[in-house]
Amino acid sequence: MTIKEIARALNFSTTTVSVCLAGRENDPRYCIRAENAELIRAFARKHGYVPDLSARRLRAVGATPPVGIVFSHRSGFEKSLPAIRYAMDTLASQGREYLVLGYHSAALAKALSTLRGLRVEDVILFGPYNEPCPINSVSGMDRSTAEAARRVDAWLADYESCKLLLKHMRMYVTDYVFPRPADGGLREGILRMGANSSEFVPKILGKMKACGLGPVATVRWNGKEIELVPDILDSEELIFRIEHEGNRYKEGRRLAERVLKIRQKHHFRSIFIGNDGVAAGLITELCERGFAVPEDIAVLGWGNDEPSECCRVPLSTFNSHIQNYAEMAIQAILKQKKISGDICRDFDYVERKSFVFPIKMQTTESKPAARFRQMTATT
Repeated sequence: MTIKEIARALNFSTTTVSVCLAGRENDPRYCIRAENAELIRAFARKHGYVPDLSARRLRAVGATPPVGIVFSHRSGFEKSLPAIRYAMDTLASQGREYLVLGYHSAALAKALSTLRGLRVEDVILFGPYNEPCPINSVSGMDRSTAEAARRVDAWLADYESCKLLLKHMRMYVTDYVFPRPADGGLREGILRMGANSSEFVPKILGKMKACGLGPVATVRWNGKEIELVPDILDSEELIFRIEHEGNRYKEGRRLAERVLKIRQKHHFRSIFIGNDGVAAGLITELCERGFAVPEDIAVLGWGNDEPSECCRVPLSTFNSHIQNYAEMAIQAILKQKKISGDICRDFDYVERKSFVFPIKMQTTESKPAARFRQMTATT
């Protein structure tokens, strides 16, 4: 929405609207009432207006706007870092300006608003992204406590603000958490690329158990792990909570104490950790306490972070295709081509030493990815 449209809707002059949006209503030259100024600002916020912070600079240097690179500070940064570097290097090599911003939980709209103010039209988003849905986001919509309700309200408000901003922008999501909401989710300005983690977790835990590496344990990832008890997980206590703030490696080392304590009560053979940093810390602590990985406890990670192969025991994990999706987004932006439809792919299995599927291949093919495909095909 423009200043002219706001002025027309509220029956004010464009000068009055411009002065109020700039916070200068107290200037004695204008004599604008405080309630009118607040009315104008509230109306502008509600309708997604953001000031054009760089119009003068853009008129001076040309009309091609920069590309926005936005990443989540809370999760996914480690596995996104190589793709972020690639995005910056590629855009720079093509002479395309870019702006990099981080965002906190329930504050994506603030980052998009800042970029919109700089006339950014295309944004590449790094970090897990899912849309509110009472069916597919059960844990994310939990209001059981006052703090949980506050987080849900903040998320929903942020989502609505993003919806307005994306009417004028294109956001390429490189780590979208499928499935889409039951109502279809955002209709404009979003290109979804990612995987269905809701299907992945029970699938991989079921394979681990079926191939003789059970009983299995896991960390809480999408909040639906409780549904796997008792068919796949023997007990709810085999679902471990981890903190996503701070040092993930240290969190993995702290996790070992709880893992070993519960293992005395509910013996398990292997564990899935949905974060490579946490998995690396767990492996180190297990080894220092005299356990053999994978002989005593097999550890399977997720993310294929750059240090994964440098762990105490090289980490078997899954690749989430973020780099490939980033490449697709950059090519679409530079060549001004559309990516048609959602892209949802299974994670690729990367086998190293910490976890090995004990499957004898019936053909000469012996690659780990082929081994996992054979496991998948048996369902």
